[in-house]
Formats: sequence, C-alpha cells, structure tokens
Amino acid sequence: VRAEKIMRILNRGNKKTKKNSGDNVRISIPNVNEIDRFDLSLRGGLRDNRRWEITNIESATTSCPLPKLKFTSRIIMSKARLLNILSDIGAGFSDHVTLESTMSNTLSFLRIYGIRDGNVVGESELTANDADIVEMHIRQDDKVTYAIEYLANFLKSIDNEYVTLEFSKKMPMRISVDLRGSDNYIADPSYSYGKVPSAEFYLAPRIEG
Repeated sequence: VRAEKIMRILNRGNKKTKKNSGDNVRISIPNVNEIDRFDLSLRGGLRDNRRWEITNIESATTSCPLPKLKFTSRIIMSKARLLNILSDIGAGFSDHVTLESTMSNTLSFLRIYGIRDGNVVGESELTANDADIVEMHIRQDDKVTYAIEYLANFLKSIDNEYVTLEFSKKMPMRISVDLRGSDNYIADPSYSYGKVPSAEFYLAPRIEG
C-alpha cells in the first residue's frame, strides 16, 4: 500500500483535544479470502464514522522475517526527554548520537552524547532512578553510535509517551512502541511480539574504521 495514500486519509481525522476525544482508526479485512484489499475507518470525534476501501499494490504475500538480534542493553524512557537530548546534541552540530551504557552493582547508567571535532557535545547522563526512565536493564557495557536524523524522524512520527530502546555493540538498535495507547510501553519486545499491537523500528549503527 502506498504510504502517502494512508497518510492522506489519516490527516482527515480529528486529533484529540480538551473538547474532543478525537478519531479512532480501525483497519479491517472484510473477506479473509480477499487479501488484496482492506477497509480503513475513522470513528468518533466530531464527524460521523467514515470508511475507505484500500487496494493493495501487490496482492501476493511475501515473508519478511524480523532480524534475530540479541541485545545486551534495554532502556524504556520518555520520548520527550530523548527528543530533547537529541536536540541538544544537534545544537552542537553533531549528526550522530552515541549511547554508552555502563553496568554497575550499585546503579547502572546511560550516557547519551554527540561528538564534534573530537569534543563531546550535548551530553546527558541517565540512571535507573531518573524520573524519565521507566526501566533500565544493562547486562554488559555497551557503546554504539547512530544517525540522529533517522532516530528523531521516527520519534516525531509517533504519539507515544514512552519508547523502548534496545542495542548492543556494533548492532542495529530496535525502537519499540506500544500501539494500544500513548501511555503504554513495551517492557519486553521479544515476549510481546505478536501478543500486543506494536511498532518496531530498526536503525543501523555507524561503524568506524
């Protein structure tokens, strides 16, 4: 399905305000024997329920398995805080963000920073006791770098309050969000996959040398 077609319909929906509960999105397949089309509905809000029939570009289904990755660091944190940190790093003219997690017997912590001309810019240090951290599980020390642009664009495209970050040395990062509600979060994506509606974004690391 063309993404612009879906976005054009979603932009017709009413956002949640103090006086309006906003529209809910419903996707359904009227006939399981017809996999080349589905219905998209906007329900509630200020208008009556509206429905569109969407035809798939290609009806043939192909298998697209998820990457089988083992992560050693998992952080569940406030999306707003993470975006603010990325903005601080970008203000220092760095295009990449480095996540450095440290395991400790007393209190594990996560450093997030950028590098510009050999200097650290926009550094923030978070611990498991931080108000913006829901969970922090670190099994070993990790340090990995990613492009700010792609990470920030994904975060800005979702309405969730919390995001789950998983990463390991020289490995892609998995960012997971719970689609059941803005205040929900994915505590364990490996367990939750297929059991709760979720979205996952994989970001390749920057490999130097």
